[in-house]
Amino acid sequence: MLVAGGVGGVIAHRASLAGAEGGCQAETGTAAAMGAAAVAWLSGGTHEQIETAVASPSRGCWG
Repeated sequence: MLVAGGVGGVIAHRASLAGAEGGCQAETGTAAAMGAAAVAWLSGGTHEQIETAVASPSRGCWG
């Protein structure tokens, strides 16, 4: 939860999580990035693998 929350905190600080501001893609992209980071960490991933896990859904949802 800490890893996922950290990713969400960074995104909230640097962008927007609100669907009203960023559209549905902001919400779903953030959720996907948070989930991917948590799964990568729980699977014993390295820092680089966790970063890649966050970047992959982000690119698809945010353009």
